[in-house]
Amino acid sequence: MPLPAQLRILSRSNTPHTSCSNSCNMPPQRTSLIVGDIHVFVRPLTPRDTEDCYRVLEASHGISISFEELSTLVRDNSPTSLGIFTTPPVPPSTRRPPTPSLAPHPEILLGFIIGETDEGSGEGATLKISGMWVLPEEVEKGVGQVLLKGWVDRMKDGRVAKRIVKSMKGGLGDGKGEGKEEEMVMGWLRDSGFAVRDGDGQEGFRMVLDCF
Repeated sequence: MPLPAQLRILSRSNTPHTSCSNSCNMPPQRTSLIVGDIHVFVRPLTPRDTEDCYRVLEASHGISISFEELSTLVRDNSPTSLGIFTTPPVPPSTRRPPTPSLAPHPEILLGFIIGETDEGSGEGATLKISGMWVLPEEVEKGVGQVLLKGWVDRMKDGRVAKRIVKSMKGGLGDGKGEGKEEEMVMGWLRDSGFAVRDGDGQEGFRMVLDCF
């Protein structure tokens, strides 16, 4: 499935690049985009996002992990994580001219992805996609595709690892339920340049992207 035609990058934060455990230079902290008719932005996760991440995980019926496991995953892999957020619509101001509010707008997490590096670094490292979760109501809007592509671009630009790997269960069955979700994720991975390796697609396999 191609990325939404309406996708536009609005701005990139001037925040200095972040250094991950591999001493890589990460892209800007925040990027704003338009997906369909909604404004979204992506940024790395922090431990403060854990509760929102867990709500998305429960709603998406993804792999089952405990809150403690998720908390550890977010804490230990913040530089190689990415969340996609939106903000509630701002009601039109009754003042003329409108006065912008100084209060920060609340963020609504729509989905997130987390990667873990192996013991290598830079040229020799492998980055494993631990999980990717998107609210079900946002999937058809292309949010998952935008999230994955944004994350992959950041990891490649930062030269985090030589390759990115996603383990798949295989045996897609009748294309319903969990099998349907896996088939959908495979499509997103292919759109981002991943190819099937190390398996026949029935007993489990890996999808791999060579970054450099």
